[in-house]
Amino acid sequence: MVGDCRGCIAALDVGTTTVRCHILNSSAQTIGTAHKKVTLHYPHPGWVEMDPDEIFADILQVIKTAVENANITFTQIESLGISTQRATFITWKKDTGETLHNFVTWKDLRAREYLKVLNNSWRMAVSAQMALY
Repeated sequence: MVGDCRGCIAALDVGTTTVRCHILNSSAQTIGTAHKKVTLHYPHPGWVEMDPDEIFADILQVIKTAVENANITFTQIESLGISTQRATFITWKKDTGETLHNFVTWKDLRAREYLKVLNNSWRMAVSAQMALY
């Protein structure tokens, strides 16, 4: 039997270690939850990536399981809040949507030396001072 859930929301957190979803009722009580550990890939020392297809499949499974655990249907969810990682990126082909590489996570160090030079540059110092005004 499907439960009553007027005003339910789903909260999705796509983090570096876990994808999790909580279903909350109109009283902000958690009525269903699910989570899955994220697999990080280390193709080279200092590189930290995530497979976009794995993450997408994990997101779908976690939402589905949380909805099932809440004993509701997808149509009873009125809104979805999403929290994701800072500074993690991916690029894709505009015409096909095909990804060009894995997600490069915020933990990845491959640009560290370039960023040290950039952060110590004259332009960065001027930009920082101008931001104060």
